[in-house]
Order: sequence, then C-alpha cells, then structure tokens
Amino acid sequence: MFREPAESSQMPDVRPIRLRTVLVPLFGAALYYGVILAVTVFALVIFRESFYQYLKIIELVSMLLVTPVMIVWIYISEKTGGKKLLKRPLTPMISLAGITIALGLLGLTILYFLFVEEALSVFPVVRKSLEQYESMFEVGTLSSAEKIIFFISVTVMAPVSEELLFRGVILHEFLSAVKPAVAVFLSSAIFALFHVQPIQIGYAFLCGLVISVVYVLSKSIYLTILLHAVFNFFGSAIHILFPSLGKTGEYLSVLYMVSIALSVIAVIYIKKRNREITVAEDLDASASEG
Repeated sequence: MFREPAESSQMPDVRPIRLRTVLVPLFGAALYYGVILAVTVFALVIFRESFYQYLKIIELVSMLLVTPVMIVWIYISEKTGGKKLLKRPLTPMISLAGITIALGLLGLTILYFLFVEEALSVFPVVRKSLEQYESMFEVGTLSSAEKIIFFISVTVMAPVSEELLFRGVILHEFLSAVKPAVAVFLSSAIFALFHVQPIQIGYAFLCGLVISVVYVLSKSIYLTILLHAVFNFFGSAIHILFPSLGKTGEYLSVLYMVSIALSVIAVIYIKKRNREITVAEDLDASASEG
C-alpha cells in the first residue's frame, strides 16, 4: 500500500537518518506546546481566580497563535533542506472519500470503546482510566457564545494546528528518512502519546495511523485536515451543540459502522486517483522538458 506513492517526485525522498530527522519534529513539538504553555501561564497571571471561566477562549487563542507558528516552522524546514509539504488540491470526490474515512474512524472508535468496556471485567484498573476520560469531556452547560468558541476550537483550529504538527512536520520529516510504513507508525505513536490520557491514547493511535496513511496516499495536508475536522465534529462538537440527539444519535452510530466498510473503498479510490494524477503530472513535466 505504501510503495506506489514513494515513486512520485512530490513524495519526500528517503534519505539516511540525519540529525534534522529528530530535531525538526522535536523543535516543532516544542514550539507547538511552548506557545500553548505561554498562553496558559499568561492567562493564569491575568485572570487568576477567573481562569477557568475563560478556559474555552484561552484554548482558542492558543490554537490561533500556534497555527501561524507551525506554518513558519514548516517554511523554515523547507528552506533548510526539507521537502515541501504535500498540498495536493482537493476535488469533490477526494473530499467525499475523506469524509467517508472520518465516519469510518468513528465506527472504529465505537468498536474500540466496546472493547474497553469488555476489558473492565478482566482488568478493573481500566475503570479508573475510563472514568478519568469521561470526566475530561464534562463541560457542563455552555452559553451560546461558549458553544461557538468550542465549535471553532474543536472543528477548525484543532484539526488545522494538529495536522500541521503531526502530519506536516513530524510525519513529513520521517518520510524523508525511513520507509513510509515506519514513518506512519512512529508519527502515529507520537500523536497518541501526546494525548497522555490512557484511554485516549488507544484510539488516538488508531486515528493517527489512518490519517497518516491518508496523507501518504493523497499527498494532501488539506485532506487530512478535512478528515480530522469531520471526525472532531461528529465525535465531539455535535454532542455539545446538540446534547439530546435521541434517535438521530442511533442513526449516526449505524452510519459510522457502515462507513467502516465504505472507508476501505475510499482508501482504494484515493490511492488509485493519486496514481492517476501522479502519472499525468509526470507526463506534463516530461513534455515541458522536451
């Protein structure tokens, strides 16, 4: 699955592992979390006792600031010997394939949590992690303004900033030094570990694997951002915006499960379409040189 994309002139050439293979991702992550930490500390100093009252705004400001920082770091990486970020434009069909994969990921997440529930009877210690995970998403009653801020943070800024770091910086740099399968695994493990919470690490690793494969096959950071945004909307934002989904929630769960199978078709389509585009680009390049 990973060999054909490596043939494209746009895919980073595999070179021996160099110092930058470690430093570029490391400094990228340091910048990312450094900005978030700086904003948090600044907000603590300014708001003090009112800090948690403004937490949603603080989170949004953090991501608004970290996104241009990641763009600048990617630019610096490209100018200092790195390959250009893969930014193949989206088409309606490719976008639909990405949305389908996002819904399929939600189906896999449902299966993951069913597995976690089964594990409770064998490993009671899992219950504490599950309770901790559930408490992370207890946001209480939000005002209309807070819901809008939450929506922007979760479905727009988080996907953009996280994809720039984990796929645009870390995975992209790894692709220049190791085989695609190894790069996908390593970057997905890092993506999972950065989520810290044990329950979240499990499905974050799964999501990281799928999104990374999509980046390699599609050569498009835009598609991974779209996929991530759709996953976050249906997996999180929709439950805050519409707490009582009722039957709609059940229908969505069925859609997610069906989309698991459809996602396989979507991945095959992306791979096939990417190969066709690559061949066309190579022919155009040859004609131009001729």
